[in-house]
Amino acid sequence: MGDVASALSQYQYVVDKHPESVAAPTSQYRIAQIYNHNLGDRKKALEAYSTLYFMYPNAPETIDARVDLAVIYASNSEHRLAIEQYQKLLTERPSQYAKFQYLIAMEYIMLNDFKQARVEFIELLSRASGELVPEVEYQIANTFYIEGNLDDAMERYRKLIANHPESPFALNAKLGIAKSLSETGMLSEAMAVLKELKDKYPNKDAVTVMINAVQVRLDEAPGSKSHATAKN
Repeated sequence: MGDVASALSQYQYVVDKHPESVAAPTSQYRIAQIYNHNLGDRKKALEAYSTLYFMYPNAPETIDARVDLAVIYASNSEHRLAIEQYQKLLTERPSQYAKFQYLIAMEYIMLNDFKQARVEFIELLSRASGELVPEVEYQIANTFYIEGNLDDAMERYRKLIANHPESPFALNAKLGIAKSLSETGMLSEAMAVLKELKDKYPNKDAVTVMINAVQVRLDEAPGSKSHATAKN
């Protein structure tokens, strides 16, 4: 704590005594970081970031500060404020467009605004490449699933599997299909997918739990042997 207090004092000295120096913006940013990361004082951190923007609006440090602010807002469930910061970063740090566009979409999911999340993911998909593509397709499918729009979710999961069969997200998509089938009452179909996944999915315990749950429902279904035995 002594080293942190000493550093904070030194940075504050630079800002107070030499506000026009080239070191001043960096010092103000370091003050904000200390409050944010070392001391966990959100209020003082936000005040320090605000001072940075007020005193040095054109300093490169303001871009790094915007990333910090977005994380602070997101971690405190202030998702719209986080989105505002990420949206500015799209133009301020274009080399990281995909990262910030993805985070914008995820913030809309946290707001339960799945329609807008899809808009953001689809925008990202138009510019994405590599392994990010199946991941984005998977998240689009998930927004339909969370909404309860299971037919569209399964269509998207199947499209992902067809387009990217070797991607790890293809396995996640198959599990999504199994869950969707189960929730629509297509238990035998769900069981078939789960048995196919059992030896392939990384979290075998999760698949086993689902298989057992579906089997219980199959056994309880009218017309099943177990159901008939229980009635007799």
